[in-house]
Amino acid sequence: MSDKSKRALVVLNGEIEPSLAHVDATDYDLIVAVDGAIHVLLENDWRPAIVLGDFDSADEQVLQQARDLGIEVLHTPDQEYTDFEKTLQHLESLDVTDVDVIGHTGRRLDHSLGAIDVATRYSDAMMIRMVDPLGTGYIVPMDEVFVIKDQAGKTCSVLALVPANVTLAGFKWPLSGARLGGGARQSVSNVIDSDEAIVHVDEGVVLVYLNY
Repeated sequence: MSDKSKRALVVLNGEIEPSLAHVDATDYDLIVAVDGAIHVLLENDWRPAIVLGDFDSADEQVLQQARDLGIEVLHTPDQEYTDFEKTLQHLESLDVTDVDVIGHTGRRLDHSLGAIDVATRYSDAMMIRMVDPLGTGYIVPMDEVFVIKDQAGKTCSVLALVPANVTLAGFKWPLSGARLGGGARQSVSNVIDSDEAIVHVDEGVVLVYLNY
């Protein structure tokens, strides 16, 4: 893997358009449309480098339009994995280590939860952020120290994606080695009250969701 981190934007086939305003195509080395997301991206004049999936929600006419625009079309019919997981597998093979995700909310709850589960399992290999119209969720794995700067007054939730031990400093309600998830509490709608807030994950994986 090269020393320079490769950044990718993954666009899932959920609520896409409200999140487009919070991402900039020029920030990414690679943009991937997952299955039917290609419809919305082309309608909004976005040109991903790749469209990938089993294509159960993408029309062949739109896929041909993508090909005509020089977009790589990767048919991945394997049903052992979701299209999102197949996308992360492909990005991993390209040495991508930094991924933003949009389109994971707004339609089916099972799809949203499934996407978060996939992101959790790949959090050791990639830095993954999940961007929605109201905020950004950062997937933070065990032994990571996540630092939030210059966000005093912002609402921030810290949710265990697998049972976790977490220390929070610089928050209105700090925690020290606290158990989150797995039947224990979660830190929902906490408030940052310092110019530098810290989330230390001693065990597990957490979602740090920061409102805009």
